[in-house]
Amino acid sequence: MSIEELPIFRLEDAMMVRQGNRLLDCVTFSIHKEEKVVVMGRNGAGKSSFVRALTGFERLSSGSLYVDGQDSKTKDLRELRSHVSYIGSSLQDRFLGDVSASEVVLTGLYGDLAPYWHSFSVKDIERACQLLLDFGVGSKESSLFRNLSQGERQRTLLARAFATASDLVIADEPFVGLDLVATDELFMVLDGLGGPQSVSIIRDKAVLLVVHSTAEIPRSFDRVVFLRDGGIAWSGEPREFLDKSLLSELYGTSLETYEVGGRIYTHLKQP
Repeated sequence: MSIEELPIFRLEDAMMVRQGNRLLDCVTFSIHKEEKVVVMGRNGAGKSSFVRALTGFERLSSGSLYVDGQDSKTKDLRELRSHVSYIGSSLQDRFLGDVSASEVVLTGLYGDLAPYWHSFSVKDIERACQLLLDFGVGSKESSLFRNLSQGERQRTLLARAFATASDLVIADEPFVGLDLVATDELFMVLDGLGGPQSVSIIRDKAVLLVVHSTAEIPRSFDRVVFLRDGGIAWSGEPREFLDKSLLSELYGTSLETYEVGGRIYTHLKQP
């Protein structure tokens, strides 16, 4: 992976205070083109606030957000958000009408939520179908999005995110609500994003993945960032993070780890 010197997004001394509560505490963080980053932390650690700050959905109380080297204070919020493609549970509800999987992907070309706002070329349609194929749902291109399984919907929304012109894709807790088979299928797709075999349209984007479990960390990703009390408590490579001594220290309790199929599972150490 080639990481350019200038980050595409950078938080610098970011503070977010709401109703006297410090949600972010002097966070400095950068993500570069093509970089793949996992964000973890206990409930209430600041993960949601971190994502909202990075996407510009909430203004900072102090500090700065830079996008492609420019201070976001000088940018219109709509322009800022065009640099980010966000995948969260709320997005699925936007496509529960008579919209096919391929049409959902096509809306990503213009950052819209309905396919009838634009006309699409044959090339656009071919690109959408190829992305569905890349994310393992190529056979579902004509199926209504609302009739897809939860796992198929998540992979369709990932295809949509990579259809956009955004620099950064944020997948916020994409495994929530998936059964064990769908979880494994989605994990393999996400793990492939950081691999050398990923196609250029996927490889060229930065990805920020917010998860709760160590088993959801793609080993091919470049970095894990662990949040605690609104700040960054640790940052490093996945293989370093998955050491049980470090995990126990970061989570403040004794943990055990075990490996199955190349994925690290964690549980509380039994007395």
